[in-house]
Amino acid sequence: MLYPAPFPGWAPKLLTGNPEVDSDHRLLLNTIARLRDVCSGYEKRDDCKGCSSDRISHCNRDLVDTLGDLLAFLVDHFFAEEQAMREFGLITSERELCDRHKEDHALISDTVLRIVAALDKPQTVMLIRQLHSVLDTWLKHHIELHDAALLRMIRQC
Repeated sequence: MLYPAPFPGWAPKLLTGNPEVDSDHRLLLNTIARLRDVCSGYEKRDDCKGCSSDRISHCNRDLVDTLGDLLAFLVDHFFAEEQAMREFGLITSERELCDRHKEDHALISDTVLRIVAALDKPQTVMLIRQLHSVLDTWLKHHIELHDAALLRMIRQC
């Protein structure tokens, strides 16, 4: 399900003005929302105790599918942003900003991969909560700090 804009928690200051980038960010927010949909009680539960083995398996399949989509999105989106940095010559002219931007990409990718590597059926609920929190906080920070600056620099080229 694609959530309409404005997405819950989507502050107007997070809109970059670039339709393609804003669309990508909405897709990422939808993926974050899909995490919430995997387990309806993820905010209040500590584990999968009390759920049937079928329900736990279903949640795990949904979580693995969502994480696969998330990782594919991150790879594609980060590649596009870093390609734009090269295309507009910002790697040379704004090296420090581009390096920090790419480091932020690497940091969230590593964080997501560590969470994925920790997948364990009884811990599904905790991993959903952890990943949701990390992604929600990171996305807002990344857009405000890195993506907005990148788009300003591109507009000046």
